[in-house]
Amino acid sequence: MFFRRQKGQYCETDRVTRYKLVKSGKHWLRASTSLFGLFKVLRGGVDTTQVMTEVVENQTNQTLTGLDIIRGIAATGAVLGGAVATQTKVFANEAVALEKTLDSSDALATHDTVVLGTTAKVDAENSASLSNSVSESVSTSESVSTSLSASVSSSASMSTSASESASTSASVSASTSVSSSQSMLRSEDSSVATSAASIETAGQSESASAENQVVSQGLPNSNLSAPVLDSAKSATGLIEKTSELTSLAGVTAGALSSVEVSTKKNEEDRKKIAKISAEMGEYLAKAADLPDTSAAILKVETAITEIESALQNPTADLGSVVKTATSARNSIVNAVLRATSGQRDGRNGRAIERGSSPRASFSSHGTTASIESGRYDRNSNEVVWRINMHANNALHHVGLIADVDSNTTINRVTFNGQPMEKRGGSGNEYVYDIRHDKQRNLEATLEVYATVNDKSATATLDARVATSSQPFTSADTSGNYTSSMHNEVATRVSHAPRMNRSIVVPNRAAGQSRAASNPPTITMPSDVTFYNDDAITNFQIQLRDDRGMDRVSPSQSNAIITGVTSPNYPATSRRGPGDLWTYDYRGNRTGFQKSYNIDITGTVGRTGTAWEPYKPGTYPLEYTVTDIDGQTATATTNFHVKGFNERQNPVSGATVTVNDKANLSQTEKDQVLANFKAANASVISSTDYKKGSEEGFISVANNGDVTITYRDRTTDTVTNNVKYGVEKATDTFYAVSNESLSNINPRSLVRPVGGASDLPSGTTFSWKQAPTMEVGSRAATLTVTHPDRTTTDLTYNYTVYPKIETKTNNGETGKFYAFKAVPGSDRTVGGSYANNIGGFSNLYINNDSLPSGTTFAYEYQLNDNRTTPVRKQDGSPAFSSVWNTTADSATTHSTTYTVKATYPKGRLGDVTTSNPALTSTVTFNYTVVDPVAKQEYVTTVGNTTPLNDIISNPSNAVKNSDSSVAIPTGTDYTWVSAPDASSPGIYKKEVKVTLPQGSTDKPRNATNVPVTIKVRPNPPQILDDQVTNTGGLPNKGITVTNALPGASVTLTIG
Repeated sequence: MFFRRQKGQYCETDRVTRYKLVKSGKHWLRASTSLFGLFKVLRGGVDTTQVMTEVVENQTNQTLTGLDIIRGIAATGAVLGGAVATQTKVFANEAVALEKTLDSSDALATHDTVVLGTTAKVDAENSASLSNSVSESVSTSESVSTSLSASVSSSASMSTSASESASTSASVSASTSVSSSQSMLRSEDSSVATSAASIETAGQSESASAENQVVSQGLPNSNLSAPVLDSAKSATGLIEKTSELTSLAGVTAGALSSVEVSTKKNEEDRKKIAKISAEMGEYLAKAADLPDTSAAILKVETAITEIESALQNPTADLGSVVKTATSARNSIVNAVLRATSGQRDGRNGRAIERGSSPRASFSSHGTTASIESGRYDRNSNEVVWRINMHANNALHHVGLIADVDSNTTINRVTFNGQPMEKRGGSGNEYVYDIRHDKQRNLEATLEVYATVNDKSATATLDARVATSSQPFTSADTSGNYTSSMHNEVATRVSHAPRMNRSIVVPNRAAGQSRAASNPPTITMPSDVTFYNDDAITNFQIQLRDDRGMDRVSPSQSNAIITGVTSPNYPATSRRGPGDLWTYDYRGNRTGFQKSYNIDITGTVGRTGTAWEPYKPGTYPLEYTVTDIDGQTATATTNFHVKGFNERQNPVSGATVTVNDKANLSQTEKDQVLANFKAANASVISSTDYKKGSEEGFISVANNGDVTITYRDRTTDTVTNNVKYGVEKATDTFYAVSNESLSNINPRSLVRPVGGASDLPSGTTFSWKQAPTMEVGSRAATLTVTHPDRTTTDLTYNYTVYPKIETKTNNGETGKFYAFKAVPGSDRTVGGSYANNIGGFSNLYINNDSLPSGTTFAYEYQLNDNRTTPVRKQDGSPAFSSVWNTTADSATTHSTTYTVKATYPKGRLGDVTTSNPALTSTVTFNYTVVDPVAKQEYVTTVGNTTPLNDIISNPSNAVKNSDSSVAIPTGTDYTWVSAPDASSPGIYKKEVKVTLPQGSTDKPRNATNVPVTIKVRPNPPQILDDQVTNTGGLPNKGITVTNALPGASVTLTIG
């Protein structure tokens, strides 16, 4: 270990140098790697670091000392920091090639590596340069800082650079780490500037080495220049925070160096913060004028404020600050990368061409596509390409970015048959967009319709499809893009012959002699079969030729099967894929392959750890080998990709009875799913359905069909999981005897299953065994016919109650008769009972036969007078309470009584609001008469003429007291003693009135009705001849007739 001090600023503590040999053409060169340990003092703080540089020797020997190396590294730090420093020479310590001087247009900040040159003198014309952009900082021997690029500050803070420092070499890059410029650096400003040799300052700035501290810690590209930061801020609208962001690196690094750290953890955190701060500064500069970076810049600003606050406290825990700074750093880096992705190809510095891909195939967020076919119609000059796409995230828009050759014009594009809208593109580029309503996994077919002109020999399409939440208006629209797809369709050439199962198909070149050269052979299996996620085995393409082969080429129609690759597919940088030439180490052709085996390997449907199952099907893979004599041979392998559904056989679970097979309720769907899972537990637990985080899913359609989607997106659909069903609304229903069968609605006996509100349309009912409607308990069967013509038989118990009926006797039903009783009694005027039947209701109706719990009530309008209120008596009363025959309510009437029986059960059982009690009704007529004599009959003795009619017809002597109430037909009338006129006097003769028996089994009721007969005596009479002839003579008497006994007769002769 040695210790040297360099002008009071740097101390070299140790150096380790390692050597290795490198082949360059025909020469072997020695390359050395030196690791320097540096010690320096910054603002009273001590920092140690290590710097490594690599040197490769060449024939030109120039001597550089270790001191020059260190100065060169420090100069690099100055360049990266955007300051200006001076140093006359920068040399390596080994013999190296003479490199070109860095000119002013080649900025170190735009390169990955810097080679320290060995120029002993500097071209004065190239010594002065400008920083000519907001992202580049270039320092030469005499450098002038401009307002947009130079790191110039009159304050105590350090301006930093956000660009990469690199130097190009004419021969070999010396290192990929931080390198320094080979130019001479000098400060001509009065503000802060750093020097590789001495870090001199021309002014009174006190922040002379803050950015060098960052560089010395191995943080390339870590500083942010003030002009660049200003540009980034103006681009994002954050001008008000300019003073804070411009001091990003200076303030952070200065705060770090001013705080004493007592623990190892805090020291490490401070170093992390320094590194992250520098990186944030670098990408802040890159974010200038870039879209969609304002949010990330604000996040960086917040992190800076938190860092400054934490660093002011020497004992603060910096762990949370590191997390915040890391998150902000990641945000700004991702924002810059998103905005600049694909603009430059880091491998060669050229812009990446549209449609090119750095890999064999890739997909973005589960979006994949393949060109299924391209066909050409010679009659119409139309070319149609068919593209099949799949997207895990359908979003709302599907876009097509297509490039065609100059002889081809795209006319229209369809998406699942619907036209897409052309939204952008120019020249041979086309951008089409369509908004769709698909969900989750999107499967779609795009068809590209184009025409070719007369100059076309081959129509070429390079296309990408993508999904996005916004319309596609250009190729830069953000979205989930597929890899670029390429397809060519011959428009003027004939196609080579194809064989399905041939293993070798040679085509001999015209004029080629068989004796001179045998055609090549290509051997491939005729068929291979794999499932997704299967490792490809036993698939090899064997190429053979006796003289040598030129190349092997795949057919343009070959599918790009996800996960299928060939690690040893022939390819060279000189002739590209399929090259079968042989070369020496210089790249010169030495011959041709005569035997070559191409191994086809990989895992179908899996790229790395990404699971992108390929669509099952048969994909012909055709390859053609051409030998050096132009002879060809073609072979085809039918690559069969089988779906997981081809080796699974899910079955239906237990059938679920549903109300409507076309529209299952969620509860019914859940039951179908549960039954399916129970019946297919082995399928669901298999790796075809779930493997790690990759899992299929099961869906139940409205009609109950279960679709299981396996991991490879293939499906099986299991039907017949449900059947129509109904439930009995009751096990027992009730009816009343002799009730019409139509009164029993079969629909009321059935209810939907699953809690549905109604049965599906098309459901019908019929009695398989109908109720007999006879009193008693029996069973009946109802057949329900469902909309699919299947049937369900439901068997019920039923009970038929006897209906309420009135009495019937001698063919008379419901006719009862009585006499009006003398008011206040129960007897008639004649002394007999006014009602000889009785007052109990069972004498008139069959209430004793009704089931227990049955009640009845009477309703009537007296004398059937419809203008009077309806009278009602509930509570199963005695008939005497409503007969109006006796006591004070006695009156003559003829009334129809309605009796309504209410049973203890409804149609479906217990009585509820929705299931009212069964009822039945009956009517009978009850007539109460009050017979009286029509009149008082008067006659004279011996004169029966006035009495002859009533004597022979007693009914003519009697009438009802109320003429509106007729005495019932069938009433008998007889005289108790017939009237006569034999003697004068007043007589009470009685007519016996006997009512009809009616519907009772009691004897006929009768009463005597008195009829008054007055017989008057005749007047005494003396014959005239008794007076004029002999009357009064002696011995002659006068005879007087009709004289009553004891009566005196006075004869006056005058």
